[in-house]
Amino acid sequence: VIMPGRAIVVTAFAISTAALIQAAAGLSLTGPLAVVELVATLVFSVVFSDFFSGLFHWTADNYGDKDTPVMGSVIAAFQGHHDAPW
Repeated sequence: VIMPGRAIVVTAFAISTAALIQAAAGLSLTGPLAVVELVATLVFSVVFSDFFSGLFHWTADNYGDKDTPVMGSVIAAFQGHHDAPW
Protein backbone atom coordinates (compact mmCIF):
# COMPACT_ATOMS: atom_id res chain seq x y z
CA VAL A 1 0.00 0.00 0.00
CA ILE A 2 1.47 3.32 -1.02
CA MET A 3 1.04 6.09 1.54
CA PRO A 4 0.32 9.06 -0.77
CA GLY A 5 0.72 11.81 1.82
CA ARG A 6 4.25 10.77 2.71
CA ALA A 7 5.07 10.06 -0.91
CA ILE A 8 4.06 13.59 -1.90
CA VAL A 9 6.16 15.16 0.85
CA VAL A 10 9.20 13.05 -0.01
CA THR A 11 8.72 13.73 -3.72
CA ALA A 12 8.50 17.48 -3.20
CA PHE A 13 11.62 17.38 -1.02
CA ALA A 14 13.53 15.28 -3.56
CA ILE A 15 12.56 17.50 -6.49
CA SER A 16 13.43 20.65 -4.55
CA THR A 17 16.77 19.18 -3.52
CA ALA A 18 17.53 18.10 -7.09
CA ALA A 19 16.66 21.60 -8.34
CA LEU A 20 18.89 23.24 -5.72
CA ILE A 21 21.81 20.95 -6.55
CA GLN A 22 21.41 21.63 -10.26
CA ALA A 23 21.14 25.38 -9.68
CA ALA A 24 24.25 25.32 -7.47
CA ALA A 25 26.11 23.40 -10.17
CA GLY A 26 25.04 25.94 -12.78
CA LEU A 27 22.84 23.49 -14.69
CA SER A 28 19.54 24.50 -16.24
CA LEU A 29 16.25 22.70 -15.60
CA THR A 30 15.07 22.80 -19.20
CA GLY A 31 15.01 20.31 -22.03
CA PRO A 32 14.10 16.63 -22.29
CA LEU A 33 16.77 15.51 -19.82
CA ALA A 34 15.21 17.65 -17.08
CA VAL A 35 11.83 15.96 -17.67
CA VAL A 36 13.45 12.52 -17.42
CA GLU A 37 15.22 13.56 -14.21
CA LEU A 38 12.01 14.89 -12.66
CA VAL A 39 10.04 11.75 -13.58
CA ALA A 40 12.85 9.54 -12.24
CA THR A 41 12.92 11.60 -9.05
CA LEU A 42 9.15 11.25 -8.68
CA VAL A 43 9.22 7.46 -9.19
CA PHE A 44 12.20 6.98 -6.87
CA SER A 45 10.61 9.18 -4.20
CA VAL A 46 7.36 7.22 -4.18
CA VAL A 47 9.18 3.87 -4.04
CA PHE A 48 11.62 5.14 -1.39
CA SER A 49 8.92 6.58 0.88
CA ASP A 50 6.70 3.50 0.53
CA PHE A 51 9.57 1.10 1.24
CA PHE A 52 10.85 2.92 4.30
CA SER A 53 7.42 3.60 5.78
CA GLY A 54 6.69 -0.13 5.36
CA LEU A 55 10.03 -1.03 6.92
CA PHE A 56 9.33 1.25 9.89
CA HIS A 57 5.84 -0.23 10.32
CA TRP A 58 7.14 -3.80 10.15
CA THR A 59 9.92 -3.05 12.63
CA ALA A 60 7.54 -1.37 15.09
CA ASP A 61 5.10 -4.28 14.77
CA ASN A 62 7.72 -6.96 15.42
CA TYR A 63 10.36 -5.54 17.75
CA GLY A 64 10.25 -3.84 21.12
CA ASP A 65 7.35 -3.09 23.45
CA LYS A 66 5.87 -0.21 25.44
CA ASP A 67 8.97 -0.15 27.66
CA THR A 68 11.43 0.39 24.79
CA PRO A 69 13.32 3.67 25.34
CA VAL A 70 12.32 6.61 23.12
CA MET A 71 10.05 4.65 20.74
CA GLY A 72 7.98 2.69 23.31
CA SER A 73 4.74 4.62 22.85
CA VAL A 74 4.98 4.40 19.05
CA ILE A 75 5.69 0.65 19.21
CA ALA A 76 2.78 0.11 21.62
CA ALA A 77 0.43 1.97 19.26
CA PHE A 78 1.61 0.05 16.20
CA GLN A 79 1.28 -3.31 17.95
CA GLY A 80 -2.03 -2.33 19.55
CA HIS A 81 -3.81 -1.59 16.30
CA HIS A 82 -3.55 -5.28 15.37
CA ASP A 83 -5.38 -6.30 18.55
CA ALA A 84 -8.08 -3.63 18.18
CA PRO A 85 -8.10 -2.38 14.56
CA TRP A 86 -11.21 -0.24 15.06
